[in-house]
Amino acid sequence: MTNGPGEENLVMSKQNDLRPFLLALVVTVALLAGVVYFVRHIWQDLPPWLSLIVYILVAVAVIGYPIYSLARWSDRAFSRLSQGETKRGEGKRRHEDSP
Repeated sequence: MTNGPGEENLVMSKQNDLRPFLLALVVTVALLAGVVYFVRHIWQDLPPWLSLIVYILVAVAVIGYPIYSLARWSDRAFSRLSQGETKRGEGKRRHEDSP
């Protein structure tokens, strides 16, 4: 079984995609652990108006960062995929044009 010219790049890109995914996962777990610590130990001492502001900021961080990180990863993966298809398409055209 022979791999096509673009299959090697696809395997390499899948391995490179693991790193940003793991980073997003680690940051998400760290943020959640920080929230649990904050709620258990510090939350009681805050005035109600400040606890509401902190709650909103923490919710935005915990929900928003993984979405933002995975969106960036998706954009990079799509651009690599489209560049690979463009290169493969150019190679096919060259072979069709040659006698």
